[in-house]
Amino acid sequence: MPNYRLYYMNPVSGHIDRQELLHAGDDVAAVHMLQGRAFDVPVELWREGRKISRQDGPPSPFLELLLEPAAPGPPAE
Repeated sequence: MPNYRLYYMNPVSGHIDRQELLHAGDDVAAVHMLQGRAFDVPVELWREGRKISRQDGPPSPFLELLLEPAAPGPPAE
């Protein structure tokens, strides 16, 4: 049975925070294993140096603040 690695990504830096080893018969079975799970950070499923799937976590409140438009300032004179 092939081994897969599920990488939990840091939503700010994009670096791997931790990993989980999964066993599945093939790529489709591995992806199906993830479908019922909720992740609070982005995750990537890999097998032998090949990315199989990526699932983004919920939107980050920190990132939402960065993307908000700036409040209008005083009128220029």
